[in-house]
Amino acid sequence: MSIDKYSEQIVINSSTISVGGVEIPGCITDEIKITQDPEIEDHWTLELTLMTGTPPRLEDGITPDKSGVVRPGGEPA
Repeated sequence: MSIDKYSEQIVINSSTISVGGVEIPGCITDEIKITQDPEIEDHWTLELTLMTGTPPRLEDGITPDKSGVVRPGGEPA
């Protein structure tokens, strides 16, 4: 995995999340779990759920598996 593309700062405040200065649209549900990566120094994982009233658009041949899971890059779930 190349970590170069993961250098954009993620900012979380009381009403929005932005990545590299671009706000992520959608309602954030439940909670955001933040953990420091045990293998990659100075990297963190954020787990969150977004909700929207507009169907998501899947591109580049990405399709959900039977349970609705999709993987970036089209890798099998």
